[in-house]
Amino acid sequence: MRRRNVETNEHEPRFTHSKYHRTVPENIKTHSSILQVHATDDDLDSNGLIQYSVSDPENFAVDDGGVLYNLRPLDYEHTNGEYLLYVYAEDQGSVRSDRKRSRVPVMLRVENTKEPPWFDNDQYSFAVSESASIDTYVGTVVARDADGDFDRYELQELTPPNTFKVDNQTGIISVGGPDFNDVWEFTFKAVAFDTTGLSSSVSVTVSIIDENTNKPVFDNCSDISVKENQPAGTGVALVKATDADHGVNGEVSYSLLNDDPTFTIETRDGYGHIFTTRSSFTTRYVPIFQHPIFNPTPPPYPHLPTPHFQPNTPPHPHLPTHHSHPISQHSILTHVPSLSSFQHSILTHVPSLSSSQHSILTHVPSLSPSFQYPISQHSILTHVPSLSPSFTPSSNTPFSTQHPSTPSSPNTPSTPHLPTQHSHPRPFSLFLPTPHLPTQHSHPRPSSLSPSIRFVQVLDRDGEDRDFFLTVIAKDGAQPASESLQEACNFKVDVLDVNDNAPIFDQKSYIQNLATDHNLELPVLRVTATDPDTDQNAEVVYSIDGPLQNTEYFTIDNHTGYIKLAKPLDPGMADTKIFSFDAVATDKGSPPLHGSAVVQINVIQSGSHPPELMSIFPEAPLIKEDVPENTEVMVVCVDSKVPGKPDLYFNLFLGNTVDTNSYGTFAKRDLPKSDSRCAINQRGVVIFVDSRTLDYETVTSYKLLLQAVVGVDVNDNSPWMEPNDGTTITENSSPNILIGTIKARDRDISEEFRTLVFSFDNASPDIESKFELRSNGELRTRVALDREEMDTYGYFIPIKVTDGMEGHENTGPFWVTVLDLNDVPPQFDKTGGVYVDQVPEDRLPGWKTGINLKVIDPDIVNHFDFQIVEGNEKNKFRIDSTTGEVRVNSILDYDAPTNDRNPVFEKKNYTFTVTENVDCNMVFGQVVATDPDLPSNVDQNIRYYLSQPELTNFTIGETTGDLSIVNCLDREAATRGTMTIYPGAVDAGGAGHDADPTSVVLYILDKNDNHPFIQSPDNSYHKFMENAPPATVTPLTIQLDDKDTPEHGCPCTLSFESFTPQDIINKFEVSKVEGDKWQYKLKPKVMLDREAQKFYELPFRTQDREGVEGTRYLTIEVGDVNDSPMTDGSSAIQVYNYQGQFPTMVIGSVYVTDEDDDDVKDKYFTLLPTDGQDQVDTYFTVDYNSGKITMEKGTPEGTYTLKVKVDDRYRNETATGTVAVLVVDLNEEAVMQSGSFRVAGYSAHQVLQKGEGSSSLYDRLKVEIGAIHNINSMNVDIFNLKDAEGGVDIRYNCHGSPYYTAPRLDGLMLQSRTELMDALNIDITLVTLNDCLYESSSPCGTGSCQQFLRPNLTSPLVVAGDTTTMVGVDITPEYNCVCGALEPPPSACYPGFCLNGGECVQQNNTLVCHCGDNPEEYGPRCELKSARFNKGYAWYQAPKVCMNSSLYLSFNTKEQDGILLYSGPTVERPWSDYPKDFLYIVLRKWTLEVYLELGTGTVRMFVKLEQNTQRTYDFIMTWNDQGVTVEVAQCLDSIEPITPPECRQSVPLMGAMNTSHLLNLAGPLQLGGIVTMANLDKLAMSYKWTIVPPNVVPFYGCIEELRHNDFLYDLNSTDYDKNTYKPCGAPIPAQVVMGKQSIVIIVVSLLCLILLVLLILCLAHRKQKAVSYNDLDGIVKETIGGSDLEGFGEKDMTQYDLKLLRVGPDGYLFSDQKDTGPPSFTNPVMHEGLYGEPDHLARREENGRTPGVGVVTAAKQRRQAPLAPMSEDLSIGDFINTNIKKVDKDSSDFDNVRHYCFEGDEMSIASLSSIGSGGSVESDSTFDYKNDWGQRFEKLNDIYRRDSDEEDDSDFEFPSVPRQRKRASLPPRVKETRSPTSSPAHSPSAMGDLGPGAGPDLDTFDPSSQITRGSQRGQPAPVTKVEDKESWC
Repeated sequence: MRRRNVETNEHEPRFTHSKYHRTVPENIKTHSSILQVHATDDDLDSNGLIQYSVSDPENFAVDDGGVLYNLRPLDYEHTNGEYLLYVYAEDQGSVRSDRKRSRVPVMLRVENTKEPPWFDNDQYSFAVSESASIDTYVGTVVARDADGDFDRYELQELTPPNTFKVDNQTGIISVGGPDFNDVWEFTFKAVAFDTTGLSSSVSVTVSIIDENTNKPVFDNCSDISVKENQPAGTGVALVKATDADHGVNGEVSYSLLNDDPTFTIETRDGYGHIFTTRSSFTTRYVPIFQHPIFNPTPPPYPHLPTPHFQPNTPPHPHLPTHHSHPISQHSILTHVPSLSSFQHSILTHVPSLSSSQHSILTHVPSLSPSFQYPISQHSILTHVPSLSPSFTPSSNTPFSTQHPSTPSSPNTPSTPHLPTQHSHPRPFSLFLPTPHLPTQHSHPRPSSLSPSIRFVQVLDRDGEDRDFFLTVIAKDGAQPASESLQEACNFKVDVLDVNDNAPIFDQKSYIQNLATDHNLELPVLRVTATDPDTDQNAEVVYSIDGPLQNTEYFTIDNHTGYIKLAKPLDPGMADTKIFSFDAVATDKGSPPLHGSAVVQINVIQSGSHPPELMSIFPEAPLIKEDVPENTEVMVVCVDSKVPGKPDLYFNLFLGNTVDTNSYGTFAKRDLPKSDSRCAINQRGVVIFVDSRTLDYETVTSYKLLLQAVVGVDVNDNSPWMEPNDGTTITENSSPNILIGTIKARDRDISEEFRTLVFSFDNASPDIESKFELRSNGELRTRVALDREEMDTYGYFIPIKVTDGMEGHENTGPFWVTVLDLNDVPPQFDKTGGVYVDQVPEDRLPGWKTGINLKVIDPDIVNHFDFQIVEGNEKNKFRIDSTTGEVRVNSILDYDAPTNDRNPVFEKKNYTFTVTENVDCNMVFGQVVATDPDLPSNVDQNIRYYLSQPELTNFTIGETTGDLSIVNCLDREAATRGTMTIYPGAVDAGGAGHDADPTSVVLYILDKNDNHPFIQSPDNSYHKFMENAPPATVTPLTIQLDDKDTPEHGCPCTLSFESFTPQDIINKFEVSKVEGDKWQYKLKPKVMLDREAQKFYELPFRTQDREGVEGTRYLTIEVGDVNDSPMTDGSSAIQVYNYQGQFPTMVIGSVYVTDEDDDDVKDKYFTLLPTDGQDQVDTYFTVDYNSGKITMEKGTPEGTYTLKVKVDDRYRNETATGTVAVLVVDLNEEAVMQSGSFRVAGYSAHQVLQKGEGSSSLYDRLKVEIGAIHNINSMNVDIFNLKDAEGGVDIRYNCHGSPYYTAPRLDGLMLQSRTELMDALNIDITLVTLNDCLYESSSPCGTGSCQQFLRPNLTSPLVVAGDTTTMVGVDITPEYNCVCGALEPPPSACYPGFCLNGGECVQQNNTLVCHCGDNPEEYGPRCELKSARFNKGYAWYQAPKVCMNSSLYLSFNTKEQDGILLYSGPTVERPWSDYPKDFLYIVLRKWTLEVYLELGTGTVRMFVKLEQNTQRTYDFIMTWNDQGVTVEVAQCLDSIEPITPPECRQSVPLMGAMNTSHLLNLAGPLQLGGIVTMANLDKLAMSYKWTIVPPNVVPFYGCIEELRHNDFLYDLNSTDYDKNTYKPCGAPIPAQVVMGKQSIVIIVVSLLCLILLVLLILCLAHRKQKAVSYNDLDGIVKETIGGSDLEGFGEKDMTQYDLKLLRVGPDGYLFSDQKDTGPPSFTNPVMHEGLYGEPDHLARREENGRTPGVGVVTAAKQRRQAPLAPMSEDLSIGDFINTNIKKVDKDSSDFDNVRHYCFEGDEMSIASLSSIGSGGSVESDSTFDYKNDWGQRFEKLNDIYRRDSDEEDDSDFEFPSVPRQRKRASLPPRVKETRSPTSSPAHSPSAMGDLGPGAGPDLDTFDPSSQITRGSQRGQPAPVTKVEDKESWC
């Protein structure tokens, strides 16, 4: 046994410290050593070894030495600056289960260090369309800042820098520039900064999405050429089209139209490569036939040698092998000027045929009598004079340009077939000709197939391939393909000739008989060869070749081919000698090619005569190329010379070339024997035009070969189809139209054998249903053909022809191509719906609208021509005629052109020179333009003009073009001493086309008229720091300069002005810099103190070298040093939060009292906790370094008090800044229904600035505006202050419930303008900020114009004063140059779409409104159409400014006089350009009178009416640039169906050239009457109306409908009216007429009642007991006060406001202070009433209610209550005190006594909770919102509801027409859940909401009160969330 020692682990590790602490900065790097722990173990073995670990291994680690380090960056923000972790120490005992471990806590405190913001993505990629307009959304970058001090976003490294922009708070990137300059990808950096300047950046890539707006454009479409015989794949040409688009939209592919078989095109490298496609050779199998062969006819002279024919070669196919009668063949040459030298005829003799051949030239009237040969042959050459160079043959000619040829050698002639008489048949073998040749079906069928090589398919110019017309289609790569754009390029491909054809003789061999006595001067024979090539390749030179013994006797003319005898023949040669040689024809090509024919001359003696040519008429035929078919060319008469046998058969040969009649252009027909043109013993033939293929440009003369044969013809030849290329027909051509005539030929000579019949060859039913083939070959259509229904765009028609003999048939194809006609109208692609876009009014001409029209058209090449056909008023837009892209055209108005060319200036540029301040008010030059449509020697009728800005300095003669200077010019004000203007010119007297403007450059010579100015420092400004000793201050160097030219400028001098204050002289000194002509030095003499004076204006006298001098000022600011004590301060911030959507934003800064200005850097700001306002910490933060206050998004409205501790570390001072923040939510109606005006001489900052001991203009404006509308200033919201030219623009709203409408606000503001300016000592220069109202400055020029207010939801408007800051809504007015709706109709119902409580229902994708029990009284959106006027009035919005306007008014009247409508000025002209336009419609003695002023003269029109109070009159008025028309339908007789002419009147507009046709109405539209406005006589004088409108009494009757263009007025939308009842069916208030007895009874009854009341009061007073009524106990818990007083019932109050019961003996309300508020300026009763009713006070008492405004007096009035006589024994105070005590004892669930509809005061907790004052959405009751309580007071309604109107005795139950918001048609507000800690001041969902202006005035507000809006004693008020509902008082 062995002993084992076992180690025991007795001790656990021990740390040297019980815990570890360390403070480390947040920004240490990872793996930084933080601290070291140390642990020991008393075990001495392995149990004593220590290993460390940590409890947070994700963030920290510890090494073997106990060093703790971080694995990740430390985070202060998310750990509250602390890390608590444990470090473990474990020994390393061998037995793991016995190991011991201990731990120690480690506390790490992290010092916060500033960290830059970080982006949530490493990079961003966005895309935007190339047509995106400015402010188009691109994308959003998001940066986060753990420190919470995020400041802003910026874009960097962006080129160009303004291409994109970023919202500095939201990170929204949008388009910033108008063009991307063909850059398709932008890469830049988005940078996020915090308030300490730390930043981080991220890469942003914006890809520009190309819009397919450009079609491909070909660089060149000129004709090209290619040589013939090129193999397939030969390159022909390159075409190139470029597309300005980018990417696939700019990639172009090419194709050929109709897939031409000769060429193909490939797209490669951006080019279209055109290749040939034809192969060079092809192998073709043809059948072999067995035909009978004939023995060669033995020569008639056995002693002569046999002609040299090859074995097995058939005789010449075109010559007879045996004839029983002689044949005459003639070659007739017509008049050809170039051949006129030929004067002789040559005859030869053919012994075997007993024939004679003649070659007859023109000008040879007859043949020589010595012609005695049996065969005569003539060549006929016809001259074709040209019609015109532009003539083109008809494309419908169905004939091939290639004539078939036999498959023999190229030298084989194509001699016409002659009749033959066969005998001794023997078989022979023959290759068949091409299919165009006839087949002898009478012979055996083919016995085998044999391969045949033929030359096919190459480009053959000598055939039909002379030229091709190709159409290349270039198409871009847009996807889908239907959106791609294409363009066509048409060009001609000329096939160039190659010398590939040898000359071909017209006969393979020539056999001629020659008499031994032949005259050497006469031709023996003429050989003729032709060459299908062109030019020199076709020029032929003749020669002869053969044995000398044969050729020595003959010569040949190498040009004409005439063979003559070279020497006389020996008479002994007759009938024995045969000359045989070759005639050789050589062309002039390179290399030359040769052709030959055997010539055999048989020498004979004189003997028999062949047929003899007797006459040709005309001898030299001339024909025009456009002659019709069957036109006779000539008559030929021939004598057979056979006694007793005068009959002849004629054959007109078809040659090998076009000029030898290969096309069959000419044909012959025999003359009847009775025709007198030939002698009785002669036979004649007429040669005529058989087909219209004459083309002078192709062939100028023809050579015809006519053969006359004596013999009998037999029908031994089958007809054959002439080759054809088919024909074309345009689709949709009328039925029964002749497509073409199919041609066939027959070799037989006799007419009876050549009568051919055509028919279909087993055609399909489709072919037979569409085509008709007549027996004469005429092919016609049966129906109109449609190309779109054919895939191949053509028809293959099989044709059969026969001459009537069995087996004599032949077939062939005929191709009919249907040409495309643009007959399918293009259809707009409406898959995406209607094309809709919105274009901002500031878009310049050429800007894209975003609309790109797409069309679908099945036609082939669609050259679409887009046009705008209607709706484009004044040509505001234009459309690209090719692409369909709509762009902005012009802001000007171009009339319809009366001519077709623009005028042109004689020069593109003019230059003139003038001298500044000398050449004043003078003509300095002239421009001249001419009209190309007019002759130069007549008046050009040009009108010249300059633009409006140019007219500031220049004028132009309207008819002369003389340019003049207005006043004088200043060279220094011009750029580099030059000015450029651009005169325009319009033809047709100013009504036609505009010329392209010319430029006039005016050089201005200098005069020394400027004294030196201070060039530096910049802006004549410098800063010297305060408290600095003068000796330590660096002097300021002043640099002088002179705007004049150098000869008038410096050296200059500078010194203090003589009037410089002594204080400045004592503090500053100036001295010249030695050795410099331009510079001076300025420095202070004393130590400056900023608190004593911040700025100094130093006046200096400057003088140039010529003594011109003047004053210049230098501003010196004293720089701030933190040397003043700091004390507590308070400030106020009012935030108007638009729809509660404002983002997190800085709303202002903390204010403390400190005379120092630039010491913020020395201060620290700490937000202190507030008692009971925990939400302050939630919704607001204060920057520690800058004191800027940030409000969080979603902050509920209410009042917040911020206490901020401010530490001045420099001065070691502490103060408290108290900031009262009032947050008010504004809904959309508050902004859209806002009033606006401009105050001159103020900036936005100055409006908020407080004066010495006075409130700011901002607060005083609110008070005065409230007085205008008789409301509390807290119900006035001034939410927009914006600096404008010359002042500040102000927008505001007023609200009782709901918001007042803009017509009321602007109308009453204008009427109260003078009083308001006097009260506030300000100058209001503009009311209603709408540029559309001013034609001279309208953004739409002379076109329609609408203003739309666009609030900025992301960037509020912040305006700061010293202690007051206003955060408002930044509003941009946008202008649309249209007259209709600015937005498309909605597709889904939303609350407010249907007006007046209507219900919206969606039916068939259309929104329909259900409008209650009487739908006929409402419009499509439940607009109330009618209203009854009882001598009252109502205000509505004025009609829009429209180019073409119509007004429809339907009414009935109870009286003969009355005002129907007025809209226009209501005050005398407040400023010079205030619109003078007005519209006034009145009734006067049953005559409807209309007065219209459009700015150039007042128009009066009238229509007499039927005197009928029971009928309705329909009035229609239209006006545009043509004139004004008024009409009353059936004005004199409502039964008459036709309106007579006297019911209609039209007048032209007033004015000459500057006729205005826009109605600019600045005042409200007033119906029924006119109120609170100046007298019409005064208005007419003020505005210089040419007609004074009459004053007429208000209207008494019903207006049943009012409509301007498509806008139907909702007559229930007014909020300023009187004696107006809606609808017309509402009853008229009852009027009681009392007699004398009734009055006595009433007076006595009243006296008795008064005595009874006095008795009761006396008794009550005697008992000294509080008045108590059981019935009153329940009532007093509810509301005390009258509910019908305007404004009353709209104010929730916590305290008992019982002032209405506290009336003193003098009739005034008891109060501690008399109400001395400002007077009302707009009471229509007390101030200015209805015309015709001067007793306004009396009317106020009679009507019982006012329009809701106060009373105007010259001085401010105290508000009076009606006098109430009171008994001494009656104590109202006792009554009040008693009930107050009772209420105080009641349980808390009772409601408060309050005025429910006074907005602006506080609302108590649980306000009216027992009756649902928070509003209920479950009520179904319908309320009269004007007279009853409303839904939120349903319980009160049940108690107090009136069943009748107090003002009348009628039992009529008024229809439910709720009072609605003016903008009820606007989309609904965003639904939101508000915090229960505050009341939404503008939400109609809570009763008693405070107006936007509620809360304390900014000047007097006590932040310590901590009473939030909608709460009492600092307690939150309950608010019930009500979605999309509205409340009313």
